[in-house]
This record gives sequence, structure tokens and C-alpha cells, in this order.
Amino acid sequence: MSEPLEVTACEAAVAINSAVADLLLPRHIFRLFTQQQEAGRVTPGYATAARRLAMQLIVVNLYRLWEARQHLLSPWLFKDDELRAMGFLPLEEFVARWPALLTIRHQFAEHMLSREADRGQPGRILPPELFGRALRESGLWEADAFLAEKAKITSPLLKVRMFQRSQDWTEKLLELQETLCSRYEAVIAQLKTIDADWEASGYTDSPNRSAKLDRLEELAQLCSYFARWRQHIQERIVQLSF
Repeated sequence: MSEPLEVTACEAAVAINSAVADLLLPRHIFRLFTQQQEAGRVTPGYATAARRLAMQLIVVNLYRLWEARQHLLSPWLFKDDELRAMGFLPLEEFVARWPALLTIRHQFAEHMLSREADRGQPGRILPPELFGRALRESGLWEADAFLAEKAKITSPLLKVRMFQRSQDWTEKLLELQETLCSRYEAVIAQLKTIDADWEASGYTDSPNRSAKLDRLEELAQLCSYFARWRQHIQERIVQLSF
């Protein structure tokens, strides 16, 4: 196996293991919060929000399995019939109403890939170092630490104090979300500019068009990052509201 294919194989393993691990959680979330609601330990609204997040996990990670099969495994590592023989059917055949699932998925999150399979090259997952740097820069680690601290509070007096801190964190995250939206719109504007100049960029193999294709790939990666982070921030804002 060549070195590029070894990289693809490793990334496919990471993508599939991550998706499968996350698919094990929703059943436990559903059962746990249903039991907690029935026992009166959580409000119906909180339990409904938790079950909705569990449903998001199912939809998003089913799509991630589809991405892994479509853009990492086949045809670079396995043929379609080999994957079928292993029981890894195309998800659009396994899920009865695949278009409906895609509609729901687009409401939940964007891609985990930084590049889809294209021009004879396999896809690539989002580089973990870039994801980690974005997490540090966003301040979401601090928000997650605050949410963990908030979950341990039982004193009514301390809950009142935590409420104000929750409001402060919500404002910070809303500001960050607005910044991401502005950068996302700037990327979309660049995409529109390239699209408008596409015909004038020359023939298929011209240096000008090749440069535009490279830039389009970079912009697509940025769109994926921004959309993913907007989703992460929105989830934290929802959690802070409880």
C-alpha cells in the first residue's frame, strides 16, 4: 500500500471509529433522560432538549459513516462489492428514506471532511491540530468548564449567582457567533467572485483556472470550519439557557 493510501486508511479508521462510538450514545441518553423526567429530577423541557441532541447524534453520525464510505474507503481502499461483503452497505440503501435524512442532517451540522473525494483523489478529514487550535481560540473550552461546574451546583443561592455568569457566557458566545457569521459571509463573497469570473479564467488546464480550483478548495474548507463552529457555539448557548 502506498503512503498516500496508508494515510487514507488511517483517516478512514479514525472517522469510522468516531462515528460508531458516537452512535452508541443516543440509546443511553434517551433512556437516562426519560427515566430522570419520569422521576421528576429534570423538567420535561430539559429532557426533550437532551433527546433532541441524541437524535442529532444519530443523524450526524450516520452521515459521517456515509462520508467515510463514499470519500475515504471506496474505491481507494476497497471495491464496492468488498464493502458489501463485509456488511458495509451504502447508507442510502440501508436508510429507507435517505433524502429525508439528508434534509434533517443539513439542519443539524456540516461536514466532518475538509475535502471531499474529487478529481481522482480521496477525501480528507478535518485536521485535528486545526480543530484543536480553533477550539482553544474560540474560548469554548472555558465555556465547557463553566458548564461542568454549573452542573455540580445544587445550592439555590449559588444557582442564582451562576445564572448571571451564564448570561455573561451567552453574550460572549453570541459575539463569537456573530464574528464567525461575518467571516463566513466573506468566504461566500469570494466564492461568488470566483464563480462570476470562471468563464474568463481560461481553458481547463490553464494556470489561472488551476489556481482558482486550489482557492476554491481552501474556501470550501473554511466554509466547513465556520459552519461546524457555528453549530458548536449554538449547542453551548442552548446548554447555558437551562
